[in-house]
Amino acid sequence: MEREDKSDEHFYHWVATAGEYSRFLNATLPRNPSACGVCLDRGEPQLFRVSQRFFDLMGIEAPTVTDGILLPWQVDEMRGTIWIMAHARTEAFDGDDLHMMQVLADFAAAAVRHQRQQLILMKQATAAAVAAMTNELAHQINNPLQCLTNLVYLASEGGAAVTRRRWGKSCQIMFSDCLSW
Repeated sequence: MEREDKSDEHFYHWVATAGEYSRFLNATLPRNPSACGVCLDRGEPQLFRVSQRFFDLMGIEAPTVTDGILLPWQVDEMRGTIWIMAHARTEAFDGDDLHMMQVLADFAAAAVRHQRQQLILMKQATAAAVAAMTNELAHQINNPLQCLTNLVYLASEGGAAVTRRRWGKSCQIMFSDCLSW
């Protein structure tokens, strides 16, 4: 897959691998030279063979590829390739293999799309939960404050017409209502 934080030296990330190349899991590869880049630029499957000379150029040790198919896939702006390799037979793959591997590439793209959608849904659910908690907290703070504001208003408007006793009793009732929020 192309890395999200790609640089020319660390452009591709091997996210899954098995067989002879299993030790390359999580390896990063440069943009050039790259069979991935050729495949993605052309947007179609590529047949390939990899000699020792290529590995020497990249500075790595790996088994040569006597026959291989490289398939592109893309989900939105995320792109990658699927490699299918043989290390002993010179003509290991045919048209039927290519068709089956294209189905696999489409499946991989669907899996990546599904994973990305799940992450988006989880982020949206988290944001909604935070908004609901914030709203509830605002109401828990605002309701008693509004009640106290009303008490202060009544106290300032009471004047001579309201006796201390009536005002005190009214405040006691309203204040207990405020605390019940």
